[in-house]
Amino acid sequence: QELMSTFRNNKIDAVHAHTYFDSVYVVFAAAIQGVCVRIVHSHTALAHTEKRLHKKIKWAVGRFFLKFLATDRLACSHEAGTALFGDRTSYTVLPNGIDLGKFRYDLKSRERIRKELAIPTEVQVLGHVGRLDTPKNHMYLLDIFDAYRKHEPSARLICVGSGMLEDVIKEKIVRL
Repeated sequence: QELMSTFRNNKIDAVHAHTYFDSVYVVFAAAIQGVCVRIVHSHTALAHTEKRLHKKIKWAVGRFFLKFLATDRLACSHEAGTALFGDRTSYTVLPNGIDLGKFRYDLKSRERIRKELAIPTEVQVLGHVGRLDTPKNHMYLLDIFDAYRKHEPSARLICVGSGMLEDVIKEKIVRL
């Protein structure tokens, strides 16, 4: 109702929804209230991993309606596009806009950061940068790293990010 009210009471020309299958609610409300441009943007291929029947049904129904309600379909990858829109639906792949040149290996930066973090040169460092949220699967990352440390005890894992699971992740790190 809040969405319907927002669209009804404001002059909105376009809606860009990033809420995966829940985008169907957003674009449905926008369509009912006459918003002409309704963009749905898929960021993940999560649907292919879902095992629960009620979720699979919800997503199949959502995918069906998104075909008709979205005026434009975007995806960060072909896998993400197929997961949300299906194989036969047209979508545009719009890769994340990251300048990879900023992240190229640089010996001076490596030495400076290792010194700041007191990590010896010979120690292996694994890193993860991302939102600390369920789709990123940090719990599995921590389990894998814990197993890896049995073979490489001095290895370090550096996670950079914030999110809803930050405290839960910190608690698991302490337990490991």
